[in-house]
This record gives sequence, C-alpha cells and structure tokens, in this order.
Amino acid sequence: LEIGRVYRAREQHDVARLVLDKALLLLDDDATALRAQVLNERGLLELDRGDTQAAFEAFEGAIAIHPTYKPARMNMGSVLLNAGDYSGAAEQYQAVLQSDDGDVDARVANGIAMRGQGDHRAARRAYERVLRDLPEHPDALFNLGVLRAEFLDQRPQSREQFEAFLRVAPRRHPSRERAEQYLQEIPAPRAAGGGGGGGS
Repeated sequence: LEIGRVYRAREQHDVARLVLDKALLLLDDDATALRAQVLNERGLLELDRGDTQAAFEAFEGAIAIHPTYKPARMNMGSVLLNAGDYSGAAEQYQAVLQSDDGDVDARVANGIAMRGQGDHRAARRAYERVLRDLPEHPDALFNLGVLRAEFLDQRPQSREQFEAFLRVAPRRHPSRERAEQYLQEIPAPRAAGGGGGGGS
C-alpha cells in the first residue's frame, strides 16, 4: 500500500496499479479494513489517470466491505458531486456524519450537495455550523459566500465571506481565483457619511 502511494505520488501510474493489485492479492479475506484502504488508494489512482468510472468502482468496493471507512465515502461523494449527482453525494456525506457528526469536511461537502438539490436553508445551516466552531474555515467561508451571492439574493453581503476567505485560505487554494473574481464584481460598501462637496 505504501509503495503504491509512493509510485502514485511520482505519477508512475501503471507501476502503482500493479503494486496495489499485488497488495490486494496478498491480503487475507478477513483483512477488510486494509483491503478498503487499498481499494480507496486505487480509486485515487484512477482519478489521477482520468478514469472516473474505475475510480467509482474502487470506492464502491471499499464501501461495500467497510461501510464506515470515511475516506472512501468522502471520495465517492466527491466523484458524485462532480458528476452532478447531488442526492447520491449527500447520501455519502450523511453516512459519514452519522458516524462522526463533528467531521467539518463532510459537513461542508454536504452543504454543497444540499445547495445542488435546491435546499439552500440546509446548506446555509451546514456552513454556519462549521463557522460557529471554526470561524476561519476556508471552504465554509467560500461556500457560504457563493450561496449568498448566487442563491440567496445577498450578493452585497457575500463580500464579507470572500474577504475573510482570502485572509485565511492557503495561497494555493483552488478557490482563491474565484473569490478574487467575486470581489471584483461586487462593489465595496460606501463609507458611512462620505458625502459630497468639492468641485473639479
């Protein structure tokens, strides 16, 4: 498993697949937890290779033998989310939350799935619950901003979330560019009492 991860990190995908397949052959039938880890890693490898269907099948296999293995459910949810299957994604994230209600990544992802299904109130609750405990959680800030800007008719107010997101998000966060674009499109509020006088 670890050697397969090394080869995947090196982008030697064919060798990584051979190593992970060998790991599956070496495992005893009752080693379900470790088998789920190998299948999950193989799913990530298939995503790297661009084969979403093979990745889906690997994550599905991991979940089938180890239903409470969170990484496989989170990865399956991500695949379904990207495919536009918001209901299926929500099912995976909610399964994670049933076993670990405090998983903030699952809560944010479930909020995205709820938004995709049109349940904007549930999405907002999911993000705000995370932010009550972790006020600087980048993904919760960004997604609450998107929700307010695009779905709740609160575009001016969403600026606050995007500004906060840019203050705390890592420099290479994939949503930084979108947040910056939102801030360019949303006018900054005028300063209170900034009246007029003066001529040119």
